[in-house]
Amino acid sequence: MKKQFLYIPAMFFLLMLGSCSKDADIIPDYLYGSWKIGGGDTVTFSRINGNNIITADIARGPQRQRSDYGFTYRNETIGIKDGPFGQGYVFYPSFRWIQTGQSFEILQIEWFPLSSSTNTWYTFTKIP
Repeated sequence: MKKQFLYIPAMFFLLMLGSCSKDADIIPDYLYGSWKIGGGDTVTFSRINGNNIITADIARGPQRQRSDYGFTYRNETIGIKDGPFGQGYVFYPSFRWIQTGQSFEILQIEWFPLSSSTNTWYTFTKIP
């Protein structure tokens, strides 16, 4: 009888552990596609062979270069894998939707860390 009472706390613990919310990276469909940046460049969010890929010109040093990077969308912000100066995902705390699915902003200094402007915003607008 005593052994049965030991199972109750163990079952309760397992149920609580299983019910914890996980931070799933769910990419909204409207994020995929091409986006024009206010400065004239474009970025493309796509799904290739099961991987989320962003093709963009991201400064990793003095030379800017258009390349493919992995990306995710977590907690209402974009993360780019091995982005500027990063190992793993680099998230953009300034990311904010202007109009969900149509346009968003990111601080220029976050997108291009070597820029000298600390209060200039890049606006990304969806290309139909």
